[in-house]
Amino acid sequence: MDSLKERGHARPLGHLENYFSITQRQKLYANFSMYCELSKPCSPKQLAYALRSICLQNPILVHQVLPKHWPNHLEYYASDEFLAQPTLQHEDMRLLDNVLLSDIVMNEQEEYGTVVSEAIEEFSQNGGQYSKKIFDIIADIRIPYGDPLKPNWRLLCFPEGESNLWRKFIYITNHCSSDGRSAANLMRDLSEQLNHVPETLPDSDIIFNYSSDYEGLRKLPDPIENRIDYKPPISYLLQLLSSSYVRDYLGYYSKGPLVTRIDEVGENKTYYSYFLNFSAEQMKTIKQKLKSRLPGCTMTPFLQACWLTSMYKSGRVFSKSMREWFFDVVITMNTAQMLPDDPELRSMYKYGSNVGGTRYNYLISSFNVGEDKDAFWSLVDYYQGVFNSAMEKKHYLFPLGALMLDSLREKSNMDKVIMDDLLGKPRQGVILSNVGYFQQKKETDGYYVRDLVFAQSLGSLRHTFVCNSCTTDVGGMNIVACAAQGSVASEHDWADVCELFKEQTLAL
Repeated sequence: MDSLKERGHARPLGHLENYFSITQRQKLYANFSMYCELSKPCSPKQLAYALRSICLQNPILVHQVLPKHWPNHLEYYASDEFLAQPTLQHEDMRLLDNVLLSDIVMNEQEEYGTVVSEAIEEFSQNGGQYSKKIFDIIADIRIPYGDPLKPNWRLLCFPEGESNLWRKFIYITNHCSSDGRSAANLMRDLSEQLNHVPETLPDSDIIFNYSSDYEGLRKLPDPIENRIDYKPPISYLLQLLSSSYVRDYLGYYSKGPLVTRIDEVGENKTYYSYFLNFSAEQMKTIKQKLKSRLPGCTMTPFLQACWLTSMYKSGRVFSKSMREWFFDVVITMNTAQMLPDDPELRSMYKYGSNVGGTRYNYLISSFNVGEDKDAFWSLVDYYQGVFNSAMEKKHYLFPLGALMLDSLREKSNMDKVIMDDLLGKPRQGVILSNVGYFQQKKETDGYYVRDLVFAQSLGSLRHTFVCNSCTTDVGGMNIVACAAQGSVASEHDWADVCELFKEQTLAL
């Protein structure tokens, strides 16, 4: 271990990386996924060659977390002995000794056999297309975050007919050192590397072997909070506390069950999911409208306005009670974009859990724009202003940064702090996660990404609704929207809300 640290191939987790480890060891989060369709199929040998090239360039993809007291770590982290003490030292991460293609492709991994069979069968019955049913099948998959033999992600590969070829995949990860942008980057890098696979390939499924590969590897990147200061000033902490007070006493609450650990919900699904697609042509029209009305506006504030006004207009979400004044909205972002404009530095953070997000309370009455298009576009303009101000004031960093303050960490057990904030509490607002737009380099006979679908369910975090979006210039924009059971009357009602959102978005 000492030699790995000297080479930069092992180190303690950063604060943000530790946050996602906590969500795993305290059973608060299952996974997120990214479905990818390539332009043409590849063989397992081609896939292994391409993945090996990517992992050698980005070794964080083949890291493992080293939980304390493995393999009895979950019992230890649930014990009074651990939870009664401040957590001053995080777990370590290190590069794995050896990774084979069979460690990544979950099709033949026994522990996922039932889920994989159900997903592939549904995929076949659905004409070789990804669907909400497949998402619902895989949404509860848990990848052990401390596995000493396998990385923190897997690929589910859908066969092309009877052949042993694949062009449609689902990347599934426990969120440790990965985020939505990382998932999209992996799929884009995969298509790029497949375009450079030699005709003759070695008969090997080795993705990574530390003893023979370590000399050419770059170091693990420092935790991103060492590059970008997440910690908020005192003035922001006062704002954070006041916003929390407003949410608790004047904010929206779901009528559904209280938050529990993900392994305490039983066999019944705890959420409703819905898939939406806007074609590439529809997205082109939307962007033209957006540019003509608000030339400097980006897609996320527009989607935010569409979702919130549609939720209000549906009449299915808000109770209009005298105590329900505000609705809290979390907008996530990939914080690697806040790094200095240095290509080498930014390439180091192409992969990782480099996330942040704002959390603001909005008056529910402001969503009531009716058929007034000018009022709608004023709302979009307002959200864009909030977005710009948050970037300038670094508010995308501070909510998670508050958990990194030494004054909190030195006196508190962070696992307990996070659990106390979530478990046994009612669900509140919405989290909007727009991974972004990915333009493809379309080779005439080569590989490129045809479609991406980013998805995650609710887990044990406190939001009631989650809306995930990702866009390519080929497949258009895909949105996977989930609602906690009890937040609307039925799954049919949630489908109506989502279809109203699409109808409203296209009609503007």
